[in-house]
Amino acid sequence: MKQISLLILLSCFLASASTAQIDSMTIAKKDTTYWKKGGAGTFNFSQVSLNNWAQGGENSLALQGIFNLFAKYQKEKNSWETTLDAGYGILKSGENNPTRKSDDKIDFSSKFGRQAGSNKLFYSALFNFRSQFAPGYNYPNKVDLISNFMAPGYFLLSLGMDYQPAKDFSIYLSPFTGKMTIVYDPTLAKAGAFGVDSGKHRRIEPGAYFTLKYKHAIFENVTLSTKLDLFSNYIENPQNVD
Repeated sequence: MKQISLLILLSCFLASASTAQIDSMTIAKKDTTYWKKGGAGTFNFSQVSLNNWAQGGENSLALQGIFNLFAKYQKEKNSWETTLDAGYGILKSGENNPTRKSDDKIDFSSKFGRQAGSNKLFYSALFNFRSQFAPGYNYPNKVDLISNFMAPGYFLLSLGMDYQPAKDFSIYLSPFTGKMTIVYDPTLAKAGAFGVDSGKHRRIEPGAYFTLKYKHAIFENVTLSTKLDLFSNYIENPQNVD
């Protein structure tokens, strides 16, 4: 019920905003050419009900909410872009199976850049935070906890170069990156989950970070967006890339 209540609140929020992409908006009359903000949100509901269905199958109920927000500032040689991607979904399949999550994501990112001679290359600093909203379990039983809010929680801070050959394409490389993994749930911390030493709640790793982003409007109201993030720990097994 806790998850369903969270999803209903999210759907109400999304219903109050436009589900289509919001075009350029301004936050101050004097900055009309510098700021661009917008976002998109969806709420999905599906139900399957079967009675004496010879081919087999199970009754099911699914709810999912997704939203993406962005704000971008561009003035002279300075650029600042902030994004938030979040989603939550639940699925109930069959009478004997527990309700489980089908989606759960929080991904916040903020990047500041200063033009480095070329209008395609920027000195940049990037901050990223990732976690989830609710507990996750080792299904089909709903006893073995495997994740929770801030368990894990990932914080990443880096300095590097950002190459933007086109408006919708970005390649960011940082040789100076700090990554912190948080496990605040006491059960998971005691088990040493997510690479954090048993009994501790955080792990700090120095390393290198690479991210590639591509976003393209295929045609009106249809946009393709994809992202690849890679991190390598300098000190411990650098060949094992996250």
